[in-house]
Amino acid sequence: MSESGPVGDLASILGAEFGGRLRSEIDQAIKMVREGSMADAETIGRVTLAHLLVEHHLREYVEKRNPYLGSTERINFLGLLELADGPDTLWMRGFLIPSLLALHAIRNRLSHDLDPQKVKAVDVETLRTFNVRMEKAGLPLSAGQSLPEIVHRFGTWAIITLKLERLVHERGEELKQRADVAEEVGHALERISAGDD
Repeated sequence: MSESGPVGDLASILGAEFGGRLRSEIDQAIKMVREGSMADAETIGRVTLAHLLVEHHLREYVEKRNPYLGSTERINFLGLLELADGPDTLWMRGFLIPSLLALHAIRNRLSHDLDPQKVKAVDVETLRTFNVRMEKAGLPLSAGQSLPEIVHRFGTWAIITLKLERLVHERGEELKQRADVAEEVGHALERISAGDD
């Protein structure tokens, strides 16, 4: 690192011991940025993107479901999950919300540690289980077992599910009048949730 400039001035002011530690820590930070794993950067980027996309569609779902709320811009992901839950959303509560919490935990772990190796296996397994259930229901996507692939597939399923839930909610009265369709949709969602073929 250069001895001149603001950092060099600050190091000089702090004296030999503290200035030397400052220089060392800055050099380590620069090295970490320059030599960081591109695979880790891709994983972190894909997980973050999936989380952002799911959050966008979750926010859209919550706003349609709760029009009295107005703007939900200031409500965080966990707050949106609370607003998405309700007595008429058993599909959400029993199946999608636990998986959304796992996605959120994965994204949080990566944002705090920047290390995909520190992601909890139980959270990845929750997403993998969701993906398998959707595939058994006849909705296959390209299979992949890496963390970015699992999260990408889950994000796709989550967005489809939120859009389906929103459509069912919007057309609730019409579907209530057609009990046969509502019952059929309910049974299909229960089978997917239970992991039945």
